[in-house]
Order: sequence, then C-alpha cells, then structure tokens
Amino acid sequence: MAKAPPDPADSDACYRTALRALSLRWHGQEELRTKLLRRRFDRSAVDEAIMRLDRERWIDDERYALSFARARLQKHFGPDRIVMELRGLRVDPAVAARAVEAAVADDPGGDHLDGLCRKKIRSLIARRGVAAVFDEKSRNKLIASLLTQGYGFGAVSLVVDARLRELQRDNEELRIHAHDQ
Repeated sequence: MAKAPPDPADSDACYRTALRALSLRWHGQEELRTKLLRRRFDRSAVDEAIMRLDRERWIDDERYALSFARARLQKHFGPDRIVMELRGLRVDPAVAARAVEAAVADDPGGDHLDGLCRKKIRSLIARRGVAAVFDEKSRNKLIASLLTQGYGFGAVSLVVDARLRELQRDNEELRIHAHDQ
C-alpha cells in the first residue's frame, strides 16, 4: 500500500523531509526552501520548518558555502566559478566570497590552477605532441579551458606562460643532453 503524501500545511512533515535531505548533504537555506516548495509544502509550513532548522543549527549558509567551496576546489574549480555557483544556489554573495576565500586559505599548498594547467598540457602533448603545445592556437585553447574553470585571466596567463617556459627549457636541455651523447 502506497504511503499518502504529507499534508502540505504540516510543518512537522516539512521539517522531517528537510532533515532527510540534510542527512544526505548540507544545503543552503534558500536551496532547501526551494526543494521543500517543489515537494508542494505550503510556504508557511516551509518557513516554519526553515526557522526551526535554523534555530537548531541544522542549516547554516556559512558552513554550507565553506563545505561546497572546499569540495569544488578539490575538483580544480577556480574561485570565480565557485562564487558564481554558490550565487546560483542563492547563497548571499558576501557569504559566498568569504567561504571561497577561507577554503583557499585552508588549502595549504593547494595550487589547483598550476596542477590543472600541468594536467591539460600533458593531455595536449599526449594527443598532439610537444610542438603543438607551443603554437598560439593551442595556447589560447589552454587559456580558455582554464578560464572556464573559474580562474582569473591574470593568474591563468601567468601560470600558462610559466609552464610553457618550463617545458621549453626542459625540451632544450633534453636536446642538448641527447646531442652530447
């Protein structure tokens, strides 16, 4: 026998539904509100459940945003993209910016842009050879790819240029070493 849907005005049922969602992962307040409204709970029941969850510290946009930012940094997303995604989840822009700043500061040695750049260069070399990395079209594609990950243009340009100089220097050293033998 199928379970009857909860009464849309039942704030306790709404609260329990929210707790089930929070048991799976953190949610921002507005994200959770949207989810509950989609489940067809009345706005008043949702507001009451959200207030109760907030009082009990089940929801905290600061904690949610920081957790989200840390997870996205680990997936090599840049700060700009993470802030944009948090804003898309209706997290206050100031909260989003602080969370990303804190996540970056909490990540010692986590130079994700450099690591991602190196990974993309290795992939390009594997597909098209070392010479392809140095052509302007490939450089621009590499930069565009890193920009779409949410890193700023200045930082991307510096890292790409540094990695390409390093690769060129290493290739020249290999040629000289091979020539000497």
